[in-house]
Amino acid sequence: LPGARIMLQGHDIRSRTNLGLLTSNYDPREAAEYLQYYQGINVWLPLMKTAPVARVLTDADVLDRQDLVRTEFWADYVRPLGDISAAVGTVLFREADRILVLTANYNWARQDRYRDKSRFLWALLTPHARRAFEIQRTIRGQKLVDRSYRQALDKVRNAVFLLDSRGRVSHLNAAAGALLRVGEVFF
Repeated sequence: LPGARIMLQGHDIRSRTNLGLLTSNYDPREAAEYLQYYQGINVWLPLMKTAPVARVLTDADVLDRQDLVRTEFWADYVRPLGDISAAVGTVLFREADRILVLTANYNWARQDRYRDKSRFLWALLTPHARRAFEIQRTIRGQKLVDRSYRQALDKVRNAVFLLDSRGRVSHLNAAAGALLRVGEVFF
């Protein structure tokens, strides 16, 4: 998404604590400032607690711009980054007060150029990101011993290809093996 700043973050709404953050197109200093202070006053996050899981939303679906621009979060973080208050995002996971949110933020003045493309892309990616998250949760408690790892992955109905740091397949589950045998893989 040209011009977009991407953020994947886990957040505990009750304690206003970040549980994990991955960013794209943010300077490391900007991400560090976000974690040190601004994640705790991000006005969008508490509102995402009630957003439907896996539904792609825009900033306007979550908070009126007039309300946003009256906040410290906008004035001291969002506006100095180029007024990246136009956003498209989705809640990938919610449990009690914890959420996992994927967002693309971009300049408010250029939102018409990117909003539809972002919304379309998020709609395509959301089911896959949710499945990857669920797969990770399924195997998280398993020992990474070959046999138990394979057993955990074989419980997943979706095809799972584990890649090494060079992008080579290091393991695949039974569903992935079946796809390879019939030649229906998209490599």
